[in-house]
Amino acid sequence: NWYSQAIQDKYGVFTDRVEKYRSEGKEIWWYTGGYSPLSPMTNIGPMNSAMENRLMFWEQYKYDVEGYLYWSSVEWDGLGSKNRKQISGNAGIMVYCGKPFGISGPIACLRAEIVRDGIEDYEYLTLAEKYLGKDKANEYLSKIVTDINHFERDKNVLEQVRLELGYALEEAMAEGK
Repeated sequence: NWYSQAIQDKYGVFTDRVEKYRSEGKEIWWYTGGYSPLSPMTNIGPMNSAMENRLMFWEQYKYDVEGYLYWSSVEWDGLGSKNRKQISGNAGIMVYCGKPFGISGPIACLRAEIVRDGIEDYEYLTLAEKYLGKDKANEYLSKIVTDINHFERDKNVLEQVRLELGYALEEAMAEGK
């Protein structure tokens, strides 16, 4: 766990470090590689759960992270000679060359769709902030993410919160707030 007590003792509390960098005028970005960080933290890597893939974007909203750099999302060169087993085991790749599968063009993996859903969730929270206010957006956020290590793992709870948020947005936008 990258945010263990030992890490905090050595480098300080995550939120304090982020705010220090932000106060110095620095942008805050996430960076993950295919297998790092692992569960129980969020990451879009293949060894993390779908919820951990998706909720990384909820955490990104919570901590006002301005950007995200991912190690590698596309594998294209040389795939014509690789077999399907080698392709599917690649660390974190989300878009593949379709040639080995008899498809002319790219193939996206399921994780790419999960990441898209996470990005849409981020946009939902951004719209909530705009139309309902930051406090209300944070109210919905707190139902899903507590801190960098603690977040909802039940997809049904996530979908229920998204529905509630969607209805609240629909009403606020219809009223022209």
